[in-house]
Amino acid sequence: MQTIGERLLFLRQKANLTMPEIEKLTKISKSNISKYEKNKVKPSADALILLSRVFNITTDWILTGETQNVNYLNKAQYVKKSPINKKNIGEIFLKLLPKHQERILERIETYLEEYEDNIAISEDYSILNLTELHETKKADFILTVKNNSMEPDIKKGSVIYVRQAQSLENGAVAVAVIDNTLICKKFYKINGNIELRPINPLCDSTTISVDNKNFCIIGEVINI
Repeated sequence: MQTIGERLLFLRQKANLTMPEIEKLTKISKSNISKYEKNKVKPSADALILLSRVFNITTDWILTGETQNVNYLNKAQYVKKSPINKKNIGEIFLKLLPKHQERILERIETYLEEYEDNIAISEDYSILNLTELHETKKADFILTVKNNSMEPDIKKGSVIYVRQAQSLENGAVAVAVIDNTLICKKFYKINGNIELRPINPLCDSTTISVDNKNFCIIGEVINI
């Protein structure tokens, strides 16, 4: 009869997952996973629950091997259970192995080269590394503000967390692109026009038509 460790090893190999991948998915250390598989330590109740979710198996089967109608999970099925979208892309990126993260970052750098002549981000803002997204699950990307148009609320050098959005309510702090330049100001829609107002009285407001093709909303600042 198989032991708990042998069943865990079988499930991991069946799912084609490495110990580092299991660690990322469950937050259980590689050391403990190894001890479980070698029957040096029995997994706690919390660990059993986490492992059962990853392998799509019951805790009873891990403990006894007696559950009927077992449907083993493979890596392809696990990926299907976590579809990639704009809201969870940062969280999924953090689950990847370092070698895969590096490949993605290389591809992103290639794409950014195509845009560097089109959107002037570097003058007033800089985009932080995707790994910083762990600070808030609600943000889609993070910027560092390099101008003073939103002082004193958003000081020069502040980090802002931005949630992607295509429409905003009046008074929301918007991140938008106007004439290929990224800006951050308060959003107001008045009589068919859009007004972007700074908080700093020394800076100017920007008024544009809603039909202006050189304007688009990128998102809303949700945290500082």
